[in-house]
Amino acid sequence: MKNDYDNTIVAFIKKHLQKEKVLAVLVTGSFAKGTNDKDSDLDIQIITSNRSKYRKRGNVVMDGVLIEYCINPYNQVKKYLEIDAKHNNPMMCIALLEGKIIFEKYKSASLLKEYAAACLRNEYNSINKDRISFNKYVLADTLNKMNSLYKKHRDDFPFLYYINLKLIYETYAVFLQQSLLKEPMLKDYFEGNVRFNHVLKDFIDKKFAKMFLLAMVSKNSQDQIVKYRELTQYVLDKMGGFSLDGWSLRIPVDYGNKMDKRTRIF
Repeated sequence: MKNDYDNTIVAFIKKHLQKEKVLAVLVTGSFAKGTNDKDSDLDIQIITSNRSKYRKRGNVVMDGVLIEYCINPYNQVKKYLEIDAKHNNPMMCIALLEGKIIFEKYKSASLLKEYAAACLRNEYNSINKDRISFNKYVLADTLNKMNSLYKKHRDDFPFLYYINLKLIYETYAVFLQQSLLKEPMLKDYFEGNVRFNHVLKDFIDKKFAKMFLLAMVSKNSQDQIVKYRELTQYVLDKMGGFSLDGWSLRIPVDYGNKMDKRTRIF
């Protein structure tokens, strides 16, 4: 790590965790990777015994450093990883795998790292044909709306352009059973940044990655709408093609109180 913050970590543990059933402490984020700067916060993951009855997240400033900490029982962390795997979310896996173990009992942190690695090796769930059909409709419908906004010279077009670029990426990534990364990580990921080589497979469609990188840095509305059209059509073609004319989707009703929003079609 840049600079030695081990003493800060030790002081934090002594002050805030004396009564906790702590199994392990990991530093994650920029401090673990050695990329921290003067504005970086210190991310600490605390793993507690399964006898613990609560989870906690908080902030505290020590030695001039903002510490962001999360406290979770061991089995709670495993549950998070399982849930994330169902939603193509690798972020906690990455945090654990890149994390620096400060101390651990019973190899608890090491075992969680192994579990996180196994989660990343597994393929994400595929989506069914109804979901594919609806997702293609959303892409095509959004393209129509973007074309309309562009023709009207709306001054919020660039804002909506970047929001809907994310829609294209997420739709295609889920279709390809790829990881969904946070926006600040996409440029490095699509460029094949070495940081991800040991934790994530490269995005499998290199042409899409190149097109998306160019779209991310487009500066004017005229170029943006061209790139948006090209990206949308490329993804629709890869998903089997699509025409709005005559499209329909018929599925069973669902009155469940906990209906997953991703199964809704309105």
